[in-house]
Amino acid sequence: MAAGLLGVKEITVLSTQPGQTRDPWKTALAPVTVGSGPSVLITDGEMDVIARLVPEVESLQVAQDFLALNGLLGETGDGEVGIDPDKVQGLDMTLVEASAR
Repeated sequence: MAAGLLGVKEITVLSTQPGQTRDPWKTALAPVTVGSGPSVLITDGEMDVIARLVPEVESLQVAQDFLALNGLLGETGDGEVGIDPDKVQGLDMTLVEASAR
């Protein structure tokens, strides 16, 4: 993405069996240093699906401009810019500006 995508801050996973879903996510994220990877919320759902992603970008303004130019801009709010869910199969994607590293 031309918006300076840096990483993923948060992932929300819906699961029909949240207890059993946690172990594979722990295994997948094990190589990530504690505190440097995404926060993962696994909660009850009617299906197994990634429901929400919160990517971090270098510049929220650049990301917003890019999304608008490409017909992807969704709702915007204080400190965040959404991607239109209709353009990403209903996924809730909200971009945030990365904090100083």
